[in-house]
Amino acid sequence: MSIKKSLIAFAVIFAAIFMSSCNQPSSLGPSLNPLTTLVAEPGDIVLADGSVIKPVSLTKAATDYTKYKPIAVVIRKQEALKPALCIGLEPAQNKWCSSGFKGYANIEAIYSSNVTNGVDAFLKLAEATDGEALYNLGSYAAWEYCLKYKGTDETVAESFRSGWYLPTEEEISLTNNEAVKRTLVMLTGVPADTSAQYWTAKQHGAQPQFAVTYKIWKDEKAYSDKKTTTVYALPVHVLSSVRTPVAAPKILPTRTDIYNMPEEDQYLTISTETEGALIYYGLDNNSSRFRLYTAPVKFDTTVNNARVGAIAYKNGIFSLPVRPGTDYETTKIN
Repeated sequence: MSIKKSLIAFAVIFAAIFMSSCNQPSSLGPSLNPLTTLVAEPGDIVLADGSVIKPVSLTKAATDYTKYKPIAVVIRKQEALKPALCIGLEPAQNKWCSSGFKGYANIEAIYSSNVTNGVDAFLKLAEATDGEALYNLGSYAAWEYCLKYKGTDETVAESFRSGWYLPTEEEISLTNNEAVKRTLVMLTGVPADTSAQYWTAKQHGAQPQFAVTYKIWKDEKAYSDKKTTTVYALPVHVLSSVRTPVAAPKILPTRTDIYNMPEEDQYLTISTETEGALIYYGLDNNSSRFRLYTAPVKFDTTVNNARVGAIAYKNGIFSLPVRPGTDYETTKIN
């Protein structure tokens, strides 16, 4: 056989293999044909394994949605300078911030005109509260719910067990799309209630104790007191062709160990397994502070109820936040 004929034969075989692989059904089922992020459109469904499919694929494949486990709906397709976004399917009623905490006061950094994405908004909130939004994250329940969404669900792909966040008004209003709403109705995760309000990552400019909310089913901006418990939190997540999760930080030594160390060795080391990720920490120990972690942090063991929290960040994606339970929170060991 001539070289020319051999090359032609090879090309034919390669094309056949390539086309076969493109049409190969995923492990999810014979009727599901996963899309790439580049072609994902508003209204498409994100499944637990990270696949993105058309709604019709799911309805044809099975009526048992649990089998294929939808976890989100695409609300924005990928654009030149903006990544695709999806929104979760399990809203939860939470306070934006409890009264008496720094975030309940005036946070100018997250006025409506100051931020366009929820990742930036959380970093600004943490900075404006001197790290309180990290070391006392439980008092910022809506933010915590979104940041930890799916964090312990081992049936979900690792890349979707972190990276969720509370959206801004601009981001959650992307649900004002007929295809998105049809899919939300089909999946029944977000009840079609025109009165339901959803938190955004923004504060009201004139009334600092109020945060901006959004009515998904009415396409209407609203406001609610930050301590209100009847407003829903619903997270969003970036869709990317390379969804590399960011590993949660590790804070060492433990509380028990640090109190048993010589004073000159009482430093906290914070690390993440994700190369190139930035680590931000909040520490309430003598004075509150929010910092980018660059070196071990001095920890004063004479301070009762000291608290610390941290989060890692890379390429616009958060890790799960870490606040070591009671490790550094209870009265010091004598």
